[in-house]
Amino acid sequence: MKGREGDDVKTHPIVISQWNVWWIVFGLCLFIACLSFKPSEPYLTQYLVCNYNTQKSDCSDSYSGNPDECNSNPPCLWIPSSGSGGSCSVVPCSNVTYSDCGNSDYDYCETKGSDQCQDAHCYKHFSEDQVNNDIYPWSTYAYLPFLLVLGPFAEIVSYKYAILFGILGRVATRALLIYGNSLQEMQLMQVVYSLGTAAEDGKSHDNC
Repeated sequence: MKGREGDDVKTHPIVISQWNVWWIVFGLCLFIACLSFKPSEPYLTQYLVCNYNTQKSDCSDSYSGNPDECNSNPPCLWIPSSGSGGSCSVVPCSNVTYSDCGNSDYDYCETKGSDQCQDAHCYKHFSEDQVNNDIYPWSTYAYLPFLLVLGPFAEIVSYKYAILFGILGRVATRALLIYGNSLQEMQLMQVVYSLGTAAEDGKSHDNC
């Protein structure tokens, strides 16, 4: 393309700069989304806790080694094993009546159609005790050390890198929540979440 005679008007650099602007906008949106991502109550608990695992754990802990008491307290069911042993578990949803399906005793079941009872869907398979005692405390344990480290780090090195560590913590939290399944992965999720929270809180305190 030519403007005045003999002068070439170059449009290619303008196109490149426009693409750079879009990438900057996309990066800012991603930055805001990751920085504002906070797994919080009660949604995280609902995501992690599986009612089946909770009921099964309660039955096993309360009536272990006692078949009569196990069978007399719904939804518990004694399951004999080879020999004289056995374990206290829960009644399978396929054996639960349609009228009882999904009530307080059988909250790990859900109705299907007009006459079927099936297992309720669980995102993760942890009992309520596991979530409260084995997962959540890790964020508490990790938060203070991260806060004590990131504050001086931001002052000495750079706030930019401290914020970047916080963003990486939030991204790692999201990835572990989506793809992680084991107890150790959920504990790590709480640790990296504390990294993101400490980075954000450290910046907020310094701005006060």
